Amino acid sequence: MSTELLVRAVGQALAGHDFRPHWRERMGRLGCVAFWRRCTLNTNRAVAVLRAPDGEIDAGRYCQRMKWQLLLATRFCPLFYEVGLQIVLCGERLERAVGSPRELQQYVDLVSNQLVVLQSLFVVDTAAGWYVAARTWGQVLTGPVQDAIGLGIRAAGFSYFEAAEPGSALSSDDS
Repeated sequence: MSTELLVRAVGQALAGHDFRPHWRERMGRLGCVAFWRRCTLNTNRAVAVLRAPDGEIDAGRYCQRMKWQLLLATRFCPLFYEVGLQIVLCGERLERAVGSPRELQQYVDLVSNQLVVLQSLFVVDTAAGWYVAARTWGQVLTGPVQDAIGLGIRAAGFSYFEAAEPGSALSSDDS
């Protein structure tokens, strides 16, 4: 399954929520392949699709670092409201990068720092065809956007990974 198909499907799902493409060339250096934003009088929201870097990574820690770099690269100016950021991290063989769906949850922000808040994190394994997600609390404003991202990911042909047991790892092999 391709990243291009994923980007197209997520973009179509977000269009119904008034998100507009806002990708800039400087974002490419960060591994950002697509970026949408929606700015209103009372909210700043953004969705970024990132390619996972080569080598072993921890998906949650990586996305926590990337939220700051994306804030700078997008030149958001959070005067009144912070940026609510949703990240879709995609790549191949990401089962070790996630650990377990429960572990991923600890990397979404629970409180606002008044600049950028990582509100949800979607990890998509483009080779294996699965994805997992972690979402923060307070879903009144952001929940429909996160639902749209999930719908877009599924429309691109990916299936949600559901662990057989809470806390079980994504990979069943011991390699």
